[in-house]
Amino acid sequence: MLVEAEGRLEPNRFFAYLYTQLDPLTRLPRKAAHVLSELEQGSFKLAVQPTGLDELEVHLRSIANRMGAAIIVGALLLASAIIVRVHRFEWLGIAGFCLSAAIGLYMIWKIVRTPGEL
Repeated sequence: MLVEAEGRLEPNRFFAYLYTQLDPLTRLPRKAAHVLSELEQGSFKLAVQPTGLDELEVHLRSIANRMGAAIIVGALLLASAIIVRVHRFEWLGIAGFCLSAAIGLYMIWKIVRTPGEL
């Protein structure tokens, strides 16, 4: 062990190792100056690579699909309520209520069955 330590601490070998370890520190001020000059000129660009967006996209699509279906069902209910007020087309309003009830029940069944999709 003493022989190995003496070999590593040999002046030429020690200074070569020290130089390789200190080399990044000698380049640091130049790199910092380069970054600062680009910031000063307004040409500094920072690249960010987002990761893990696939799962987020799936969830956002699911939310958008559910919201869209809920808006359609709500609009169908509102239109059916307005149509029922017209005495000639009561049957159309009742059909709209039945259709919106069927779509609403399907949405509830689908949400309970698969929580993440529609």
